[in-house]
This record gives sequence, C-alpha cells and structure tokens, in this order.
Amino acid sequence: YGIWFGYGGGNSLIENNTIITIGLNSANVWSRTSNNVFINNNFTSVSGFTIGVALDPCPNNCNVSNNIFRTGGRAIELNNAHNSYFFNNNITCPVNGGTGLYIFNSNNNTFNNHNLTIQGTNDEGIVIKGSNNNYFEDVFITTITSESEGVYLIDDSYDNVFKNLNILTTNSNIAYGIYINKDKSNTTIIDSSINAIASEDIYVGADIDPNSSLTLINVTYNKSDVVILNESFTLINQYYFDANVTDSVTGLGVDNANVSTWYSNGTLAFSEL
Repeated sequence: YGIWFGYGGGNSLIENNTIITIGLNSANVWSRTSNNVFINNNFTSVSGFTIGVALDPCPNNCNVSNNIFRTGGRAIELNNAHNSYFFNNNITCPVNGGTGLYIFNSNNNTFNNHNLTIQGTNDEGIVIKGSNNNYFEDVFITTITSESEGVYLIDDSYDNVFKNLNILTTNSNIAYGIYINKDKSNTTIIDSSINAIASEDIYVGADIDPNSSLTLINVTYNKSDVVILNESFTLINQYYFDANVTDSVTGLGVDNANVSTWYSNGTLAFSEL
C-alpha cells in the first residue's frame, strides 16, 4: 500500500500527493478509519488489479475530492462505508477488469461531478452492489470496449438516485448503458442521457425480485434499445410538462388558466390552475 490506515487511526488529511504503486493487488490508499480527507492527489496504479482509494471496511464520513485516478482495478472502492462525500474526481481505468466507482454494502453516500473514462474490456463505470440511498449528480461515463457497462446495479440495490448522469458506450458486445440484475432494485434517473451506440441503452436481466422498477424523469435514451427479461419489472418513463395558454384574440398569455390533460384512454391525468 502507498498509505494504510488501520483501525486505530482517523481524522487525517492526505493532500497534494502523488502516489504510485506497482504490482498486483496493490492500493494507493487503504483506509479502515473514519473522518479522513483525501484531496488534490494524483493516484496511479495500473499493473494488473489495483485500487486507488479503498474505504474498506466500515469507514464513515470521509471526503475524497479533486483527485486524479489512473488505476487498473477499482479507482474508488467502498465496502460498508457510509455517509461519505466524493467530489470532482477524474478517473481513468486503462486496463481490463477495471471499475471507476465500486460501491458494496455502502449507503447514504454522495457523488458529485465525476468524469469516468473506462478503456478496458469487462469494465464498468459504476458498480452498485447491495447498496442503498446513494446520490449521484453530474457524472459523465464513457466506456470504449466490450462488456463494459456504464452503470451496473446488482444484489438488492435500491433507492439510489442519479441526476445529470451522462453515459456513452461505444462497443457492440454487452456494453449496456444501464444494466440491472439480481434481487430487488428501484432506481431513479433524472435529467440525464443514456447512449449505448451499438448495444442496449437499458438492459434488465431475468433474476429480478417483484416490485422492482426503474424511474426515468426527463431522460434521453433510445426506446428501441431497451431489453427487460422479467415481466414483473416496471419501467416508468416521465417527462416535464410545461403548458402555455395564449388568448387567440390578443395573443397574450392567460393568467390563472385551468389546464387539463387526459391519458390516451380518456382518463383525466390532472387538472390544475
């Protein structure tokens, strides 16, 4: 390890460092303690399966911000890590089997303003496994090769929210934009774009528990590039509605107009001033 925090540490600041590790199963930073801050660092570890920063296991209330990662395995790994904040990290995974953000059994974390470039085969931008109530905003993911998904949700991961998520995958072989499989999942994506150029934008596997769902609010994606293998899974697709009521004689907007809309079957959807 470049830096190791055992169970007795914590409340430390790691700032303005360049840390390079060489060799399999290495890590730039491994932290088992809480309340640590990692800012403005450059982490490099690309010889086989390596990790940039691991919060593993059980650290809470950490801050990982304004760092540059170039890692062969997982740039940031969370294992039973909760209530931490991640901001403005630039991540590149240049070899096979890498993951930008790997989140395992970790809840209530916030990720803002991340740029993930995934270059290897069998890589993922974000893996969320058995983790709940995490929030992601302004996250940009690009994957280049085969079997490289943008976001992969698995093993009872629910109530995770993405806003302004932008996914671009370019390979034709299992390079899904969003991949959901195994156990319960209910995820919300808002104001986002999903573009798997040669694969499915959204792929839901068969091993999904009842009452699982994906809610898309104002999301751009190709509706022909959606595969759902479990008939109990619900895809909810919603867009913002902005009504402008204009007087046909004066050409002016009408104040306090009542606007009503109906579903295609004739049922009233809503009626509001």
